[in-house]
Amino acid sequence: MQSLSLHSGENVSLAQVYQRLANYHRHAAVCLSWLPANFKSDLNLFLVGPKGSNAKDEWRGIAARIERDESVCRKMVWLPPEELREVDSSVSAFLDRTFLARPWQLSGNSQTPDLSPLNKLSAEDPVLMSWLAALEKSEEDPGVSLVDRLIQEWKNSQGKA
Repeated sequence: MQSLSLHSGENVSLAQVYQRLANYHRHAAVCLSWLPANFKSDLNLFLVGPKGSNAKDEWRGIAARIERDESVCRKMVWLPPEELREVDSSVSAFLDRTFLARPWQLSGNSQTPDLSPLNKLSAEDPVLMSWLAALEKSEEDPGVSLVDRLIQEWKNSQGKA
């Protein structure tokens, strides 16, 4: 039987982890029975793995299996890092996956929230940023082929690398 190590040094079997999960399922089922019908789909169960479990493949696999199973309620698993300095960013990343995420919050000096995933990606990738700019230019200047414009932007980026 597979044995998993907890931060406390305690070893637990995979069966023990799933037994604990079954207990949480029973508690969630009781909660579900008390919720009005229009709120039943909103029930979430947040689970926390042992400290340092984010770096362990076995715990990431367990977390993925738990999150895929939406029987009784939706489950989200946070696997905390070992290092204290990484906890804030880890918690933020976890919360961004939940209904507690706030994608509309303003960043920097912006007056309107940026909800576009392309803008986040393009800020990290200058080639993608130049391609998005080329797309905007194609609307302004229909005389130049979009394909030609994108190829030229790619060639320009290769020259800078």
